[in-house]
Amino acid sequence: MRTLLVCCFFSLIAFADEFEKGFPPARYIGLYNEYLGFKNGNLPNNSISNYTGEWRIRKGNNSFSCIDGYYKAGKPIGVWKEYYESGILAMQYSYDESRYFCNLYYPDGNSQIFSEGTIEYKNNELIHSPSTIICAWDFYGDKLSEGSITSSQAGWQWTDVDMIFPLRFAEIGKVKCSIYGFRKNSNICYLAVFFYTTETFLGKAIFEAQLNHSTGMLTIYKKNFSGNLENLQLEVKTKITKTTETKQETGFEIKIAKENILSSTTFLPFTIEKK
Repeated sequence: MRTLLVCCFFSLIAFADEFEKGFPPARYIGLYNEYLGFKNGNLPNNSISNYTGEWRIRKGNNSFSCIDGYYKAGKPIGVWKEYYESGILAMQYSYDESRYFCNLYYPDGNSQIFSEGTIEYKNNELIHSPSTIICAWDFYGDKLSEGSITSSQAGWQWTDVDMIFPLRFAEIGKVKCSIYGFRKNSNICYLAVFFYTTETFLGKAIFEAQLNHSTGMLTIYKKNFSGNLENLQLEVKTKITKTTETKQETGFEIKIAKENILSSTTFLPFTIEKK
């Protein structure tokens, strides 16, 4: 089984520094190891220790909840949820006294990862353990296998055992973009760009690329666009940023523009090694 670092392990949404300064009526909070710069267990309302009931917070004038969850005697219990700005569910944790189950979702609402882990109250902090992935899905909704991402061929190989690339965000006017990538197997990797606003999910673009084990080059061979993206321009190309005889830093360069006026360029990196 693969493992993830939870809570701040890979943030689905760039909410943390954008929340109104709203803190729960307790010293602890679900979902995170840290919240708005405070360790979980040292929140500003830490004098309140026995709150029981529901808590939720919204961002700005958004009618959707950003976070909602339940407390029992000051501790998170039951179901906690975090949402994308579009109102689509992004992350859901289910707590009991000593463990949690986590469901992560792509910005279009499709399942991404289901995992489990443990929680511990230690030195006045709520600590989430690294979680074990039970099941994961690609951008098309198909289950990812536990197969190896290392090729039996000699030559250039993925270096990391984790299939997930670092997550990137971009913003074009009122349009938000979440950029994901993962290695499907020893030869193929996927890149997806999801577009949404504070009101709705707009669409997504998926790119499939193949690694040449002999040259180390990455070639995009398939593109798939869906949704309402007619006012957006998206350009994706592979790019090598640094190379030696045995190691190469490469990745996807993503340029997003809106009506040829506003633009943003983001780079999604990863490393390959020659073996």
